[in-house]
Amino acid sequence: AMIIDVVNESELEFTFDGDWLKAGEWKGDRPGTLAARGITRLELSSSLEGTSGLAWWVDTAECSTYVSMTFSKPLIGKPTFQCFVGVPPSNLKTEIGTAPRLEVDAKSGCSCEWASTSDGAVVLKVKKGAPQFMPAAAADADGNSQQNPQAQAARADQQAPMLPNEGSDSADMQTAMREMGNFWAQTRPKDATDGVVR
Repeated sequence: AMIIDVVNESELEFTFDGDWLKAGEWKGDRPGTLAARGITRLELSSSLEGTSGLAWWVDTAECSTYVSMTFSKPLIGKPTFQCFVGVPPSNLKTEIGTAPRLEVDAKSGCSCEWASTSDGAVVLKVKKGAPQFMPAAAADADGNSQQNPQAQAARADQQAPMLPNEGSDSADMQTAMREMGNFWAQTRPKDATDGVVR
């Protein structure tokens, strides 16, 4: 089994938002909230491989501050643990493989610290003043978003090949069809792995 005691020193209450368990399962119901200025015990039971996975919570007030953690306690080998408070990692699953060993000496993360107790439990402290996660808006990613919708539509029309009107001569039609074929050749997948491996 794995026990994680979360000491939430912040003013924020965090609600359970998701998990991914590779081995083991939660004892009883899934975890609920991490109470503000309180202590919450999380307990996982082991499977044949031990306990391994990740879980995350988000604050109930603005849904902008996260508590994300990865944990593992194999039946053979050393347990690992790490936590991120505030901004979540871009891919929490990849963090499992890089998590540090769980030791009695305290480890620090962003707005948190954790250590192992003598009986193998984890004590995680969530500190006050965690940064908020503000996802990028489309306006931040696209400098052209300031343009009005008509200008954006006109720009899109200019980029796509156009078919000639009815009554155009066959040379115009052949040129247009050739441009359309080139357009599709550039945009469609070449094979089943196109776009996945490159």
